[in-house]
Amino acid sequence: PVLGQARQRARVAQARDMVAQIALAWQCYLVDYRMFPSQLDNDGVPDPTKPVALTEMNYDAVEILAGRSANYNTLGSKEYLEFTTNEFNKAKQTGGLKDPWFQELYQFALDNGVSGDNMYDGKVRVPHQTEELDKSVAAWSKGPDKMSINDKSRGDDVKSWK
Repeated sequence: PVLGQARQRARVAQARDMVAQIALAWQCYLVDYRMFPSQLDNDGVPDPTKPVALTEMNYDAVEILAGRSANYNTLGSKEYLEFTTNEFNKAKQTGGLKDPWFQELYQFALDNGVSGDNMYDGKVRVPHQTEELDKSVAAWSKGPDKMSINDKSRGDDVKSWK
């Protein structure tokens, strides 16, 4: 039991570190581009009124933050979240960046209107929160139970905003 508790604390610490890094990476992207990833208009220019519906660290999000997406990294190959070659390849094989319990993709919400909030007002709506957060980015792991649907299941979530 003691060893299991130590492993659990280590996983929580790892998840806490990663959600903070994910949130910071998206904030840096916002500073550089003055918008989150958006669909391109007919001239190939990102249109901030048409945000890309990214809500989890799937492979598309990993490519963007790793500076490897030709569609959304138009300032060049600037890295916002550093991945080793092995980490990047693992994300490609598994569909994205997964939490330390290796069960679920990390989740995030961006202040770009996708979550039903007002675009770029400095507040973000997190699906399982009742109120908007005074942040442009929120990131979280659903924790070892893989759920974030009610107060009981959210108890083990690891969040970037607490």
